Amino acid sequence: MEHFWARHRANHSKLKAGLAKLGMEFLVAEPYRLPQLNTIEIPSGVDDLAGKVWRIGLMGYGSSSANVNKCLAALGEVLRKSPGRCGITL
Repeated sequence: MEHFWARHRANHSKLKAGLAKLGMEFLVAEPYRLPQLNTIEIPSGVDDLAGKVWRIGLMGYGSSSANVNKCLAALGEVLRKSPGRCGITL
């Protein structure tokens, strides 16, 4: 069981570092975060009709380094295409 928790923590750390490079911030303060459920604030200039945050789950099979890489790449692409963030360097 411990290796599952370690995997979740490692993938959360990788996600956190990647989100920071994209200029994205977590909604929940670090001491209260769950590595398996990550809530990030939608950056200004990005139009999302459903709300003000995105949730990224790192649970079970989804908690893998490859999936974190895919998620970060997709978010980077969304940010590059957002009209309000045209000048962003990613």
